[in-house]
Amino acid sequence: MAFFIYMNDQKILIRPNGDGNANYRSFVVFGGDSSGGEWDGYGFYAGRNAYGYGANFIIEYDITSVGTAWTHIKVGSGKAVFWYTNGNTIEYSGGGGWNGGDISSLVIMTTGSQTMGGEVTVFALNN
Repeated sequence: MAFFIYMNDQKILIRPNGDGNANYRSFVVFGGDSSGGEWDGYGFYAGRNAYGYGANFIIEYDITSVGTAWTHIKVGSGKAVFWYTNGNTIEYSGGGGWNGGDISSLVIMTTGSQTMGGEVTVFALNN
């Protein structure tokens, strides 16, 4: 997924089936021109826009398609790199879990519901 984002300080979340409930436990750690870690309970946390600048970014994120026989929990992990318009670069790495049903769609959004421009490619494998 490659995007440009125009606003500042917004988390990028991936939500299976558009589920916005607190059914997630997701985190990122980051390094580059800044370092630290954060978590989110309302989506798979892929990274964030920061510094009050726009950013070009790319995300690669994998989410399991099926849970185990005893749970509906899906797990995911991924990486993102943000190149901010002020020249700073940060790489995000993280993962988490979602306690939901079967995945029929994905929503990629910001915590401020702001518009992003970009392209998404989804690969799906069933066994």
